[in-house]
Amino acid sequence: MKLAMSALCDRATVRDNLLNVLGAGITQVALQNLPGPLDVDLGLLFRAEGPDDFNAEHAVVVDVRGEDDQQVAEVSMTWSWAMLPDTQTDAKSLPSPHLPVSVPLRHLPIAATGRYTIRVKLNDEVMDSLDVVVHQDPSRLVAPTPLATS
Repeated sequence: MKLAMSALCDRATVRDNLLNVLGAGITQVALQNLPGPLDVDLGLLFRAEGPDDFNAEHAVVVDVRGEDDQQVAEVSMTWSWAMLPDTQTDAKSLPSPHLPVSVPLRHLPIAATGRYTIRVKLNDEVMDSLDVVVHQDPSRLVAPTPLATS
């Protein structure tokens, strides 16, 4: 099982095995009132690499930590696909190899400004680490400079 995509975004929802993402790539948030809600979602897309991934139980842990490495929150989930004995050797009969997941962090209370690290672990292995910087003043948000095109 692999992590194909992870992004902090304005909103992430799952419908019909599709990950719907709005405003992906958040790296900064302005919270005028502290403590206040983080108001972002984490969109994840996992991909099964083969039949063995369908026959195992998987665990995901999303760990949020502050600059002092103190844990702010942890979200965990487990899942497995139910496989019928006759489908284990026929690749065409396997379920969709993708598992979309939305982790709503929008109500997570943030008490202070600074850098927060969001780690995604799959089966006890860190698959990705995303940083978000919380500012109290919206004017401190830095917009990326567009690349020149020729």
